[in-house]
Amino acid sequence: MADGDAPAKAAKGGLAFLGQKVGPLPIGVWLAAGVGIWWYLQRRQSASSAGAANQQTDPAGNVGTIDPATGYVYGSPEDVAALAANNAGTTGGGSSGQGSTSGGQTYADNNAWGTAAVNYLVGLGIDAATANQAVELYLNSQPLTTAQQGDVNLAIAALGPPPSLPGPVSVNPAPVKTPGGGGGTGPVLSKTPGSAGGTGPVPRKPGTGTGGAGGKKGPTASVPTGLAVSEKHSTSLQVKWNKSRNATGYHVLCTDMATKKVTNQFDVPAAQTTANCGGLTPGHSYVIDVWAEPEAGTAGTGPHAEVSATLPKTG
Repeated sequence: MADGDAPAKAAKGGLAFLGQKVGPLPIGVWLAAGVGIWWYLQRRQSASSAGAANQQTDPAGNVGTIDPATGYVYGSPEDVAALAANNAGTTGGGSSGQGSTSGGQTYADNNAWGTAAVNYLVGLGIDAATANQAVELYLNSQPLTTAQQGDVNLAIAALGPPPSLPGPVSVNPAPVKTPGGGGGTGPVLSKTPGSAGGTGPVPRKPGTGTGGAGGKKGPTASVPTGLAVSEKHSTSLQVKWNKSRNATGYHVLCTDMATKKVTNQFDVPAAQTTANCGGLTPGHSYVIDVWAEPEAGTAGTGPHAEVSATLPKTG
């Protein structure tokens, strides 16, 4: 009987050390706690590795999960812009990977471009009849209102220019009555040069600016070249361009692509080839148009230079 109990006693004696206390707890408790901690750390490491494997960097430098439809991280500004361009119903194969533009798309003629432009503007929430009228007037070289020019700017920034650029406006528009006033053209906002920090825009009467249809003198100015954004901050930007031949001044228009509203519109003298646009919204994209005056047609409708920029959210 004693021989039969020997293995059990030996096994019991071999594990007896687990009951010995080290500090306030037995060795067995310390061992169990160590195994539990090791298991927990292994689980965390595995989860972190799996999460890191799903993080990728898109062409714009955003880190996260890539949206296969656009090639950009889900929810990034580039992803949202590319999806908006894809939803415009155009042909040519989706986003070109250049943020909100899709310049890689091509159109057979101006009619195809016009259809795509109207679809894009309707996708932004613009009334179909309003969008169609703005695009049709633009493609037929007809005068545009400030709001129509803003809509056309949005379409050009997203789709690129039409295959055949419209020529200068060939006829002057009929006078448009302003609310509460008599005849005459609608108000064209203008700031006195250098008054960016002044009291704000003031109406410019037809023919009293540095150029335009009514006050044009001498030969028509050439279209400004080299238009570029020279400074960019969260609420302002500056553009510069090369001096135009025969220019008596320049007209500058800045449009918010998100709200489709004109935020700045003013004239600068012929000797000045820079302009500052202020009071802008951080993170928004803007289209800046510059006309050299005297223009070939009605003020604000002739051939001009254009550039776009997206402001940083801070700085």
